[in-house]
Amino acid sequence: MDTIKNWNEILQNIEILENYSEAAGEEKEFHTSLVKKGTCFIAYQKDGSVHFAPSRFVGYANNEMRLHVANKSKDGRITNPIINKILNESPQINKGLESEYKKFCQSLGFVANNTGSFGVARKFWCSKVPETKDLNTDGTLLISDLKDISNQPDIDETEKERLLSARIGQGWYREGLINYWQKCAITKCDEISLLRASHIKPWRYSNNKERLDIYNGILLSPNLDLLFDKGFITFSKNGSIQISSNISSQNLEKLGIDENMKIVIQKNHLPYLNWHRKNIFRK
Repeated sequence: MDTIKNWNEILQNIEILENYSEAAGEEKEFHTSLVKKGTCFIAYQKDGSVHFAPSRFVGYANNEMRLHVANKSKDGRITNPIINKILNESPQINKGLESEYKKFCQSLGFVANNTGSFGVARKFWCSKVPETKDLNTDGTLLISDLKDISNQPDIDETEKERLLSARIGQGWYREGLINYWQKCAITKCDEISLLRASHIKPWRYSNNKERLDIYNGILLSPNLDLLFDKGFITFSKNGSIQISSNISSQNLEKLGIDENMKIVIQKNHLPYLNWHRKNIFRK
């Protein structure tokens, strides 16, 4: 079988898996077996919970139960590198997602094994799903958003790919923010693998032009990214940090946040920061 080439094909396979999970009989059993035996999974949100798509199924183009069963050469060593390239990240051990995986297995009616196949630790793609119970941050991979992009008839495939990358904080959009900021906009930490590329005006409130605008993005270390996303911090017109009264000074100190922090901004950032101050920031 041919392997996948882009995000659209990943989404098609995930949709097939979702249909199997909601079916009965043989198709549902097939889906359950894939989840039970899998080692590497794409994690995504649906209806407020995290679901898991096994790489050995997702990695083959236009896959389905009959073809997958007949594919004697299916192998994660083939599919994983291809998924890595499309997502621009490698699967990682993640305690939070491991916990969510076990919950997902329970919802399917079985208890998860302690490891994946061959005793190997499970790994997950989806760097934006946090290792906490809070799975509703704007950066989280949302399957419904990705499907909406793929189904838009008025944009070409190049723009779709850019939008898909922007939605998950990876690929073209992430690289653009890295090139612009070079390091964390506040702390100046330059360990790029630790930094998060996030929209200032959240995805769900932005149009497609805003979603692809580099000036609607900021590169931050994880703790600052979460504080910004949750509205505990924002930035003024001159880039000075503004801190919400809803977070204690003790916690600010523990997180290494102080009122002298500042980012260097351009005029093109201002509409987005103004929106964030009015709509996200907890005054």
